[in-house]
Amino acid sequence: MGSAARPLTFNTSGYYTAAGAGVNITDFGRGIDAMAIQLGNSTSNPPEFQMFAVGNNATLQSYNLLQPPASALVPLADGVVEMRAIYGITTTTSRVRDSWAAPTGAFAAATLNSGSAAARVSIKQIVSVRLGLILRSSLRERDEVTQGSLILFSGLPGQRTRTLTAEERHYRYRTVEMTIPLRNMVYEL
Repeated sequence: MGSAARPLTFNTSGYYTAAGAGVNITDFGRGIDAMAIQLGNSTSNPPEFQMFAVGNNATLQSYNLLQPPASALVPLADGVVEMRAIYGITTTTSRVRDSWAAPTGAFAAATLNSGSAAARVSIKQIVSVRLGLILRSSLRERDEVTQGSLILFSGLPGQRTRTLTAEERHYRYRTVEMTIPLRNMVYEL
């Protein structure tokens, strides 16, 4: 397996709270920076808030953030060694992607979740997500069949190069990238 597998740990004490630790829903008001996100209907179309991660044994897993602590890790696919994402952003009001941004700085998770005015501006700029996966065959070959390294997001901000260990070179790999447009996610108030 190599050193790529890392155990997943989640805060199972709960993610939902009626009042936030620092920012309450009622604190947002109806100002220029306020926004509403359509989550669904609690009876016929319940909202979903899933987190996806690569866990033990190169398994893609999901976790329902709205149902803790009863929620559990759900294995989705085997052979997923790595998963990365970058954001497609717009710098105009056209909502058309004009550049890519790595999930760092203004687009880091901690910054986007801070509840600040700058975070709201950054969230409104995100119009797509480019997802990259490194997939591995389940058959270990006797001889090394893959050399060197694998690259996700070649030439883009957030480019990821994975250098393979001697053990990892005994497997065959495929990289997959897809762009997911985010349409009508944010409604201005």
